[in-house]
Amino acid sequence: LGPLGWDKKNGYGLVDASLKGLGVGGKKPLYIAIHKIEELDPIDPPSSDKPEWYYDIKVESDKEELTHYNFNLNTIPKMLMNSTYWENEWLSEDSWDINSIHVFYVYDEQYINIKLTLKDRDIFFHDTADISSSPDGKTLCLRYDLINHVIVENQSDKVYVDDGWFVADGELDGNSDDEDDARIWFVIANTGYNSPLINDIVFQGNLVKKPINFIAAVDGGSKPYKYLWNFGDGDSSSDIEPAHIYKNPGLYAVTLAVIDSNNIASNVFSKLIEIISDEKPSIVQIDGDQNVKVGEDSEYNVLGVDPNKLEIQYGLDWNGDEIIDEWTDYYPSGKIITVSHSWDTEGLYTFKVKARNERGVEGDFKSFSIIVPVSRNFLFSYLSEILSEKIPILTKILKYR
Repeated sequence: LGPLGWDKKNGYGLVDASLKGLGVGGKKPLYIAIHKIEELDPIDPPSSDKPEWYYDIKVESDKEELTHYNFNLNTIPKMLMNSTYWENEWLSEDSWDINSIHVFYVYDEQYINIKLTLKDRDIFFHDTADISSSPDGKTLCLRYDLINHVIVENQSDKVYVDDGWFVADGELDGNSDDEDDARIWFVIANTGYNSPLINDIVFQGNLVKKPINFIAAVDGGSKPYKYLWNFGDGDSSSDIEPAHIYKNPGLYAVTLAVIDSNNIASNVFSKLIEIISDEKPSIVQIDGDQNVKVGEDSEYNVLGVDPNKLEIQYGLDWNGDEIIDEWTDYYPSGKIITVSHSWDTEGLYTFKVKARNERGVEGDFKSFSIIVPVSRNFLFSYLSEILSEKIPILTKILKYR
């Protein structure tokens, strides 16, 4: 089990479940990589809304049927009661850059059937896009030869090759006037003994709203490779060394698979990246007694927040000289804490507080004024001092009061 991640309920770890190079109960892995999808006609006229894509892939043999699904969703962080949770939202777009690899474990037979159905999610009815060359169907149907690693042409829908990808679309049925046509790019690959292998992903930087560079360590197989990056926030890339910008702080699973020049797929490699804000923790609020008595403890409520939701401790400066007199324990960001102090002599005091997160990043001081004690003579002296600074002539008047 890899490093701990997070989900709404139990958390998760990363584990390489591809069992690359291993049989599973006499089965062998089959890789189907979906590169991208593009709308050619309105999928649900007369609506002008962009499709909310999803698809399913069925792999059928004489012994079983396997199904995988993929949905065009964006996972976004949200706040509830000072806690972060993650919520999925559908993305509406004409073109969906997917870059996902689906791994099926199939029995050691010669032929299998592959069926890919592409749909647009609606509230009441889900519309099926046409990616088949058959005049009577919309689902892409392929007969695949596992021994010779080829699509059996006379038993499959028509496809063509574009930059190393198979392409299927609904206009291959010869009727460009019909509706619901879409196009899909994909690859089917059996594993070989010299498959490409991803050993690591290295990233440079981890600040929110700043470019982060990703580099993969790949060997084996036959170059050049096709790269299928997924950044865990709904975005993907086919660049060799992509740069990506995350919009929100959080923990993201970056996933990569590659396909070599012989259409042999690599392992699917995942690595967690924690995106943080470069903003400092801050004190939002200080409240409590401003008029206190000599020698008596007075309580003050302090609220601080950290932009990365890290725990924070509070530096307390009771006499306003910006030298910390004491640090508190660590508390969750956004939690109100109560501190207390007493003063031995009367006077005007400035209580200052700053926050420091668990990474050692300190924020700025926030001030709170306190008068000790509340007496007529002290108040008169304090007000006289303030007024004398503002109106110098009062100094002479007050001197002879």
